[in-house]
Amino acid sequence: MLAVNPHIHTLSLAYVTHLTDTDLENVSNSLVSLSVVDLSGCTKISSAGIKSLTRHPIKALDLGSTTISYRGCGAIANYLCSSLSELSLNCTDVNDECLRKVVSKCKKLARVSIFGCKYVRDVSFLYHLNPLMILEC
Repeated sequence: MLAVNPHIHTLSLAYVTHLTDTDLENVSNSLVSLSVVDLSGCTKISSAGIKSLTRHPIKALDLGSTTISYRGCGAIANYLCSSLSELSLNCTDVNDECLRKVVSKCKKLARVSIFGCKYVRDVSFLYHLNPLMILEC
């Protein structure tokens, strides 16, 4: 196993395609100051992997080009919203209801980026939930 400085606050595992939920949990457990996580392209990460990040005050989370679905949005909304201010999603299975859940629960969200979410039909409702949020589509 790779030695990791336990005090890093930014972790980029972008496009580590073999990274699993268990791997992410092991890394997360060895860190004490994590606040920025890039998991873009990590297609094996699911809601369980996201849940493993709950011990950290995650401020920015990039899940672009992943297979995160409605369950993953539920994990974000239920476990990471106390500190999350930036979220990036580029997911084929994310829908309007998923985004509604995240934006309504994550009151600190300042920026949400969604690209390639083919089941997201209308984002105007997001502005009603958080009028100060920057939405990139």
